[in-house]
Amino acid sequence: MLTQFSVTNFQCIKEKATLDMRSITLSEYKDTLIGNKLLPVAAIYGPNGGGKSTLLKALFTLQTLIARHFSVVGGVNQISEAPIVGLPVVPFKFDAECLTKPTEFEIFIEADGLEYKYYIAILNNKITDESLYFRKVGSKVIKELFTRSNSDITLGDTLKNQVKVVNSIADGTPVLAWMGLVYKVEIIEKLKQWFLSTFSVDYNVPFQDELLLNNIFQLELKNDERSESIKKKILDLLSRMDLNIASYRVERVPVGVNQFRVKINTQHSVENVSYELDLQAESNGTRKVFGLLPLFLVALDEGRTVIIDELDAKMHPKLLKFIIGLFTDKNTNPHGAQLIFTSHDLTTMTKEVFRRDEIWFMAMMEQEYSRFYSLIDIRAEDGELVRNDAVYNKQYMEGRYGADPYLNVIKNWEL
Repeated sequence: MLTQFSVTNFQCIKEKATLDMRSITLSEYKDTLIGNKLLPVAAIYGPNGGGKSTLLKALFTLQTLIARHFSVVGGVNQISEAPIVGLPVVPFKFDAECLTKPTEFEIFIEADGLEYKYYIAILNNKITDESLYFRKVGSKVIKELFTRSNSDITLGDTLKNQVKVVNSIADGTPVLAWMGLVYKVEIIEKLKQWFLSTFSVDYNVPFQDELLLNNIFQLELKNDERSESIKKKILDLLSRMDLNIASYRVERVPVGVNQFRVKINTQHSVENVSYELDLQAESNGTRKVFGLLPLFLVALDEGRTVIIDELDAKMHPKLLKFIIGLFTDKNTNPHGAQLIFTSHDLTTMTKEVFRRDEIWFMAMMEQEYSRFYSLIDIRAEDGELVRNDAVYNKQYMEGRYGADPYLNVIKNWEL
């Protein structure tokens, strides 16, 4: 589970921006919390160009930086020589000093009773600093796994007997990824699995819809007990969403020599007569939901994290509310899955849907850098928090929270 993520000097984020999934003491929705302390959802709002997608892109970048190494086929030398290529590790460009400083990522993860603190700094596509610490959840005793300063790597006592001292790792390869691939140390494996199992969906990536819909095909291809169970759950959720889809059928359509495309046919029942419709003929929102449901169900079943940029795009607000509810209801989320997403939809920015610490904003400052903050960071003139009976979306549109797309003035509120 994600506890906290911070990024500094990354694209439009100049100063340290921290997404904190730890709850604060609030009166509302205590029963939705994971382990009575972590948030199951975080919704990020803000204008176009405000930087909210950049925060998720930073998280995507860190995940990719670690996870991509495990898909490399080959030996130790091959992985050691992998450079940081194609990743958007770009510093804030409107300040000359920032161009000389590294981009910094820091993440706290809970897994199997342990909490990890991982830090990595990158400058000019080279890793300048990296460290990994851990402790038992609830303990104050913090133990070092390793630290890195440029090419110098120091191992903590926990790893000294399990890992050979290695100072020949390429400056573009994280120590975490290298150790996770080469040594498969159990305590490293727990953190490695979080990076590998987290679902990140970026609709700016070409063919993202097609990639997601391929998950439906993969389920059909497996044709095992678990895939059948997931299909039944998909059909149940489609029914509860009132999309009038009774079932679906997947087929492979030849498009050339040894080539094919996946075709999904939805089945509708009209006056007790069954009809089939190519999924491409369904609405954009239906196709989007169809592609996401397998991810949601696996995440809910295994307690994974799901990160989605613009979850609300092409989706009816009622569907969005329904999806959020899957993660905030312990009946459907018994294993502590988390949903982190950006949104423009204001109909769900309400006290009926979110706790106050689950609502976040990203605002562009006059100096052309983004500022990230939560609804609970905002204080009225009397120093009090935004009330839990406030109409959040109305106050947001009035400019009281600062990150609105229409007004530049914050009325009687300050951070």
